[in-house]
Amino acid sequence: MITYIRLTNFKSFSSISIDLRGSHGIPKKLALIYGENGAGKSNLILSILFLMQTMDTLTNQMHKNFSVNQITSLQDDEIKQKLLDLAIQERNSSLSDIIHNYWSIGNEKPMEIELGFRLNNHDGHYFASFSKQGIIKEELYGTLKEKAGILFSISQDKSFLSPSCFVTTKYKKELEEEIDKYWGKHTLMSILTYEQTRTNIPYIKNALSPVLLSIKKALQGINILCKVHYGETGRSIVLFQFLNNLEEGFTKAKDNRELLACEDMLNQYFTKLYADIKAVHYHFSKAKEGFHYTLYFDKLISGKICSVPVTMESTGTKKILEIFPLLFSYAAGQTVLVDEIDSGIHDLLMVQIMQMLLDLPAENRGQLIVSTHNTLLLDAVPPENVYVIRADANGNKKITCITEYKFRTQKNNSMRVKYLHGFYEGVPESGDLDFEELVTDTYKRIAQGEKGKVLHTEKGHNNE
Repeated sequence: MITYIRLTNFKSFSSISIDLRGSHGIPKKLALIYGENGAGKSNLILSILFLMQTMDTLTNQMHKNFSVNQITSLQDDEIKQKLLDLAIQERNSSLSDIIHNYWSIGNEKPMEIELGFRLNNHDGHYFASFSKQGIIKEELYGTLKEKAGILFSISQDKSFLSPSCFVTTKYKKELEEEIDKYWGKHTLMSILTYEQTRTNIPYIKNALSPVLLSIKKALQGINILCKVHYGETGRSIVLFQFLNNLEEGFTKAKDNRELLACEDMLNQYFTKLYADIKAVHYHFSKAKEGFHYTLYFDKLISGKICSVPVTMESTGTKKILEIFPLLFSYAAGQTVLVDEIDSGIHDLLMVQIMQMLLDLPAENRGQLIVSTHNTLLLDAVPPENVYVIRADANGNKKITCITEYKFRTQKNNSMRVKYLHGFYEGVPESGDLDFEELVTDTYKRIAQGEKGKVLHTEKGHNNE
């Protein structure tokens, strides 16, 4: 689980940190992040996605061996399109390209990220510092053999790999050679990821400390859904294959146990949340070497049960389906981050979903970190689970937990009421705007022309 995040010169943040630890330093299982539009809620969650993307750069580079000519010569159109999409994606997946997407505008200083974590009751952290061209320092701190310390620390002028991380000195030398070859353009985490894809898995397991491998797996196993300028993106490390393709996909057999289990879960999920949804099921159509499946809802419409494909459902219903694998992962003990979890979902329905999650046994839950604008949730969760991003007069950002404020929240003056009245800040502060004056002035400016002459307009389109 994540214990804290510290960012320097990352997108809109010059310097910011969020501490997700509760009593005795134990990470909180739930964190709701509030703030006005543009405060940086999405950027906070994007920082974890960025860190995970940096761990795949070397593997992506090596996969570029596919040439476009080889792909276009394939006969199967579906496979051809998938490989072309992959090739396009990988062209923009170098470390410098990824850094460029997250670099703070106008900044020339290093971009830094430190991610604190707790694994097997031991605390650790991963730190990375970047220039515009690549990695300039990388460090992992953790516990090996009940002793806490630096597992590795690499910079442009020196490197240290703890001997305790290796079962054999042979692999330590091999990895040092890989570092000399690739580090700078790629992180050590990225090098280790590539090593796991190209090397015999038992060899890696027998050569590296299981603690190091478990830390790396935990960092790469975080589930994320966040907003970017071209839509939504993220990565899910789901427990079942079909959780990645709930709407539609391909199966070799209609009676696939995983698919039927997903169908049963969705049936319970949606019939609990919607009064008009009476059942959820998959329709199958014959395809080459198997079946194509599509999700349908049996809905009560004008007194009749109609079978409706999910493609015809509302944006909100599709969003509820989209976040289901992430909520399932949280309920199964994984770490999950979701940006604007309430987007498109009715406020009261989101409260109902949150209450279902809070009813889960604490020992079974993972960690759920979300950004939201739904203030009704403030009456549904404890204050220690609520954070607010606020900016000062100079645009410097700070994230504060509600419990850090000195005044108490009374029953007749709830946390929600205090937030809406600006006690915790992080709410919009807009000036006066006269829309009538705005429209009138705009028409006048357009009508005056470049030298003060009134522009001639077609009849019916002038401002008479």
